[in-house]
Amino acid sequence: EAVIGMANGEKDIARLEKQVEHWKTISARKSETFASQLEATRAKYAEFENRVSTMDERVRQAEKEHAKLSRKLSRAAIRARNALNSMVEQLSRHTEQQGELQHKLQQLTDHRTLLEDKLRDYSRAVVFRVTSPSEISFNDEIHAPADDGSSPLHWAADCGHAGVV
Repeated sequence: EAVIGMANGEKDIARLEKQVEHWKTISARKSETFASQLEATRAKYAEFENRVSTMDERVRQAEKEHAKLSRKLSRAAIRARNALNSMVEQLSRHTEQQGELQHKLQQLTDHRTLLEDKLRDYSRAVVFRVTSPSEISFNDEIHAPADDGSSPLHWAADCGHAGVV
């Protein structure tokens, strides 16, 4: 039995050695395949890393440019806001001044109208009728010149220029 066991053991060893040889060739081929696949994958990975690095650089450049433009736009917006605020203040002052001037103009217009009405009434009291500059009929009750030296004739002439006849 020992001889048979040895023969079987030698057979087993021979069989195992054949299997080992068989797997060595398969393993070598698989190892070569894996090695070539590994090299291809490493090359693709290196290319990918290169692209990522390039993209990162582009992103950094774009971020720098964005920050630069953002600061530039912020400064321009601040200048525009300040200019607008200044213009609003000026417009407010001008509007206020225009309101004051319109109020003053209205006061002066009202005062002028009042003076014209008073002059017209007084001229009617002094002059009965003006047919021409040389033919003026005066109210006989008023003869004396005024303190400034003007006479009813002056008043009538002034009144005639004002449109009162």
